[in-house]
Formats: sequence, C-alpha cells, structure tokens
Amino acid sequence: MIHPALALALVLALALPGVAVANVDPLAQAEMAWPGSPCAGSLDVVHDPLLPADRDGEFKRGTCTVVIRPGLPRERECDAIVHEAGHAAGFDGGGDHYGHAPAGQGIMALDGQGEWPGCHPPPTLADIRADARDEVRSVLPSPRAAWSVTCGPGLRFVCRASRARSSRRYRFVLTMSGNFDFAQLADRRPRRRGK
Repeated sequence: MIHPALALALVLALALPGVAVANVDPLAQAEMAWPGSPCAGSLDVVHDPLLPADRDGEFKRGTCTVVIRPGLPRERECDAIVHEAGHAAGFDGGGDHYGHAPAGQGIMALDGQGEWPGCHPPPTLADIRADARDEVRSVLPSPRAAWSVTCGPGLRFVCRASRARSSRRYRFVLTMSGNFDFAQLADRRPRRRGK
C-alpha cells in the first residue's frame, strides 16, 4: 500500500504545480520531538570535522550546543540533531549510562539507527519523475548518457527517450506499493523505408 504521506505529497504536487514538500528544519524537528526542553529555541548546532567517524554527533553537557560531524546526508544530520537534542532535554531511556534507549527503540536508541519521522519527508513529484528518468535510462542502449529523457505530468505518465534519430517511449504507473510499473510503448509513427 502507498504510504499516506507519499499520497498526500503527490496530491499536493498535482493540485499545486510548482509546490514541493518543504525542506526539513532539523531545529524545528528537535523542538517538536522534545517540547519543554531547557534548550528549546536556543539549541546551537556546530559542525566539527574532528568528531570521531563512528559518531554522528554529541551533546555538550551543561550547554545547549550540539556538535555534528560534517558531511552527513541531510536526513541523517537531522536525525543526529534530534537525537542529541534528546540528551539536552534530559532523556533517560535506561539503555546505558549516557541516557540512550535500548537498541532498536527509536531516535534515542543506543545503536544510533533510530530515525525521527519528521526528518524523512515523502518524495516530491519531481523526485518521482527523476526516479522514472533513471529507470528509463537504466534500460536504454549504451551510451546511456547520450540519451535525453523527459517525463510528462501526472501519476500515469509517459517518458520519452531520444538521441540522434532514435526515440523510445515508456509508460509509467505508480503502483499502490509505491513502486513503478513501466513498459516500452510501440512507436506511433511508422518508420521510413529506404528508397
């Protein structure tokens, strides 16, 4: 079944062309995750390249400063900020003496694999079209970079791939599972025969 947030994003993208799901604000997500935190509204995020590679972030006790390792993907950085803000809020999950929850128990998990839902927005229609273009490009003859691929509007759309004198069309349908079904369409115009 399609994720409800994805369905909403698709409906919004279709109803309001040019409107995409907004970028996530990690500090706003931290405040939503930890209302009433003593650092709410005053959390400071610092990027430190000297932070050990096995850690995405750390909270400086006695301050409202979160230190994050630079270069993290945006969603993972957001998760790290929300996690460290949990320490600032005084979270104690009983998983260890640092206040983590047991492994696999959400954003404050000891294993560092927790995700905060607000840090992972559903894809926009533009993201879906980009994925469709990548799918088409993956089945085209080499050199694939030479092909120009464009995709039309809607949830049932046609992508057209062309290069030099060659052209191919693919119909895409977004399934209820959130995956694509696509098939190459027959050419609409007959090919010219040599003289």
